[in-house]
Amino acid sequence: MKTATLIQPYAEVVRVTTLRRGDVYKRLEDKSASTYNESDGLVFGVVTDVLDNGEQTAVTAIEVSRETLYETRVKLRTFAGGRDVAIFPATPDEVRLHLADGLEQARTEVERAERSLSDARHKLSSLEDINNGDLAKRLRPPVTAKGEDARRLVEAAVAPVESDDETEALF
Repeated sequence: MKTATLIQPYAEVVRVTTLRRGDVYKRLEDKSASTYNESDGLVFGVVTDVLDNGEQTAVTAIEVSRETLYETRVKLRTFAGGRDVAIFPATPDEVRLHLADGLEQARTEVERAERSLSDARHKLSSLEDINNGDLAKRLRPPVTAKGEDARRLVEAAVAPVESDDETEALF
């Protein structure tokens, strides 16, 4: 049996020295309490703005991470000066791959929300038609009967209907 080391005892050191709008990066998110999964703590980001007022600097970004095999999390993030953040260079293709998953999930969520909104609008329209429309003028209580009259109404409602050959041919 051959044994291989998963983490090599050496690494090529690359330092990110400047971030500009549109730069892509990846970073490890501290998830020490979570269990291992394929992309545990790996977050891909795109810098959306760099804020600098001469005294303080902040970087805003949109980040994408994989929560489960089928769920992608998209988060807006701000990194303020004075706090160390370990980021690593990423390629645009890496980020596009993860953004594509987020886009597909977002499209599915929008379609689901649009269907739900359409259903809610249909219900509202139906209720408004009943409340405010022509039917509202014709609302009335049902016809009621007591005793012998009620028994005759029920018998008439459930009695078989005699039909002629012409009517049966229609069905």
